Parts: sequence; C-alpha cells; structure tokens
Amino acid sequence: MAMNKLRLPEGGGITISGDAADKLIAGADGRAALLYIYILRNSEDFSISAAASALKMTEGETEAALMSLNSAGLVQWSRVPQVEFPEPKLADPEFKMLLGDTQRRLGKTLSPSEMTILKRIYTDIMLPPEVISILVSHCVDREKVRTSGNRLPTMKQIEAEGYIWSEKGINTLDAATEYLCRCSAAREKSSEVKKLLGISAQTLKDTEQDYIENWLGMGFGLDEIGEAYDRTVLNTGKLHWNYMNKILLSWHEKGLHTMKDIIEKDKPAKGGRSAAAKPAATGATGAAGEHEKAAVQRLQMLKKTRGE
Repeated sequence: MAMNKLRLPEGGGITISGDAADKLIAGADGRAALLYIYILRNSEDFSISAAASALKMTEGETEAALMSLNSAGLVQWSRVPQVEFPEPKLADPEFKMLLGDTQRRLGKTLSPSEMTILKRIYTDIMLPPEVISILVSHCVDREKVRTSGNRLPTMKQIEAEGYIWSEKGINTLDAATEYLCRCSAAREKSSEVKKLLGISAQTLKDTEQDYIENWLGMGFGLDEIGEAYDRTVLNTGKLHWNYMNKILLSWHEKGLHTMKDIIEKDKPAKGGRSAAAKPAATGATGAAGEHEKAAVQRLQMLKKTRGE
C-alpha cells in the first residue's frame, strides 16, 4: 500500500476561489470537481479509499481525478510508496504484447508502479489492448504538441485519459480512429485560433489550450471566436482569456453560434461593451500590443458599417 500526502494551497477553505472555479470549469471534469469539494471538507483526514467510498468512485477513478487536480495546480499531491510495487503477473500473452508496445511508444522500460497502472487500464477500464496502444500513442502525440516535444505523458495521465475514453464509449478500433480524426481536426483549428489571437509559436499553457478546445467543442468557428476576441480587446485592452471565455459561454448558453445570430441578438451596447461580457474583468490592464490595437480597429470599423 502507499501513503498519500496531500496539501491544499495556502488559504484553502470551504469557499472555492474564483481562480479555482475557473480551472474546474475549464477542465470540464465532473469527478475532479466533486473530489475538490470533498478535499475542501476533508483535507486534514484525506485518503483515496475514503474519498472513493464517499463519492461512489473506484480508487483508480479517484486517483485519476486527483491527478487532474494536481495538474491544474489545485492541490499538491504525491504518492510515497512504503514498499516496492510487485511486478504484475505477465501470464496473459496479450498484456505482454501490450507492455512491450507501450514501452516502445514511450521509449523507456516501465517501472513496477507504471506497469501496475498499465495493468489497471487493461483490467479495470477494460479497454482492448489495440485500443490501449492507440490511447498511449494519442497521449504521447498530444503531450509532445503541448510541450514542443520536451515531455512525454506519465502513466497517470494516460490512465486518466483512459477513463475519459471509456466514458465516451471509445472502446473499438473504429471508435478510436474516428476520435483521433476529430482530435486532429481540432488541433488544426487550434493552430488557426492561435494565429487569430496573435499568439506566436510558443507553447500554450494547459488552461489556455483547454479554453480553445472548449470553444471549438461548443461549435464556434473562427469568425465567432474572432468577434469575441475583438470585443475582449476593445473592453480590456488586451487578450484576457477569462473575459473572452465569459463572452463565448454566454453566447453558447443563449444558443448563439453564428455571426448572424450574435450580431442580431448580442449587439454591443453604446460604448462598445458586449452585453454578454458584463463588467470588465479585474486584472485586464496593460498596454495593448499591435495585434490588440488592430483588433480594436477592426471592431470599430465593423460597428461603423453596421451603423452603430
């Protein structure tokens, strides 16, 4: 067994901070959000087994949710082994092949603890070996893109993604292939959004990448995202991720997903403020760069052509 050390950030309490709420919303992980609330109530006497029992989750699901919270910076968590992990039994020939394939894809020999996680993906999540191989490749490719090739995914990250695949019903070769095609198209669109926002080739933060993926997942195209960006810059003076996200969330909740609907039903009020945006967000200060100035000019010209 392993003891689990857990420490909330300074000032943690029953009240969820705005920053924590934003990260939980951006992560769109219901289990992680529920676990975070549980941790706020039980941080001094926390255990994975107790949390899993209280939240009606398996320990594997609880650890995956905890890993998501740790990645988002909402908790600090590490597993401190008290004994060596036993080597998983490799009598199953399919698992032997899966292990070898996974080690080749990750370019390393898995430690006993990592083999235990792989075995858990195989036996608990019950994805077929060929789907797990695709899952591992997907996680490797995604992490390389996010870190400009500087980092590989951990087995905990692969396990967390495995639970997501299971929930989405991605448990056949056809389903996995279709999902990867959608992911590839989303990556291409994400690159286009980066250009639209004037972001150079540097790697986005995970939360920023999540924002873009969520916007695309809501059904917004480049024109609609560009409109939200222009309004954000006009009202805050720069790219302000949270402010822009509130505009797009408001449109999504109102069912406004095309420029025609947005122009007709969320026309900026006099003075340039979007009805969706509400008051300007705090912390959105600072001089606008050339790209931001161009966005303001575009929106001002567009307003003139609309007769606003």
